[in-house]
Amino acid sequence: MLEAARRLRLAHEAGLQLRTVGLARGHGLQRDLALEDGIQRFVHRAHAPPADDLLDAVLADALHVPARAHCTLVLSSETEAPVVVGLGVDLVELARVAQALGRWGTRLVAKLMDEEEAAWLPEEAAARARALALAIAGKEATSKALGTGWSRGVRWRDVEVRLQPGPAVALRGGAAARAKALGSSGRTWARLELREELAVGEVRLLS
Repeated sequence: MLEAARRLRLAHEAGLQLRTVGLARGHGLQRDLALEDGIQRFVHRAHAPPADDLLDAVLADALHVPARAHCTLVLSSETEAPVVVGLGVDLVELARVAQALGRWGTRLVAKLMDEEEAAWLPEEAAARARALALAIAGKEATSKALGTGWSRGVRWRDVEVRLQPGPAVALRGGAAARAKALGSSGRTWARLELREELAVGEVRLLS
């Protein structure tokens, strides 16, 4: 706790203010401190860091459950660069998605996506499961960046994820309204990738 206080003081002296909204579900203090450390490195730089900073901090603890961190940065001096107003990270096990897809098939896809969004999913079973796992990771990460999860009017279909030509997340409905309330213009930055048996998603809401 003393170390965290020291970092916040240094951030303040550097002309930054950090409002932590949540560090949620975890397996103990060590995981939370790893996430906090990733966020602090982000704050001290005052600009968007390489995504590996936060992802590696999460993966280093060998998590197999979703993790989230949500913060707001306020720069003391005027800048035209976009500010990150929400940050979410999520990990999804490929095997669980493949199992669920095998059991529920199109019913599962229809719960998560509308027809237009689902159209880009591959037909081949293994590739379809991987793509769906990446989409779920992106959607979950977005819900955590919004600070709501799947509540307060934010639904799965309100977050659209596309993998081609590159990872992209679009907000609509309740997700767009929540992002606006946080001070986001609706723009997002997304990173979605496969790491061994996990789909990893990181999403940032931009001002």
